[in-house]
Amino acid sequence: MSDHDQITRKAELIRSKFKDYLDDANNSQARQVQGDIEGLVSDAKGKKSRETIENRLRNIISGLERLEDEAMDFRHSDQIKGMCEDLRRDTAKL
Repeated sequence: MSDHDQITRKAELIRSKFKDYLDDANNSQARQVQGDIEGLVSDAKGKKSRETIENRLRNIISGLERLEDEAMDFRHSDQIKGMCEDLRRDTAKL
């Protein structure tokens, strides 16, 4: 499995967890984060550059920090942020 395939798989897992943990899908910040996560999956599938994927991950992490306790339990957002940080480390291999 290539590095991009692994990154795509992990991005899809982040998308799945986010959807599972989201309490308020109508929250504007949650919609922004969801859009960034969809973009991350798209970027990974499209084999975009390391910089593009890292920028997307930074946007997701900062969005999750603003989202805490509004539309998602902070423990869940912390878990997803950790997954994003792991993925950022993986993108260094690209």
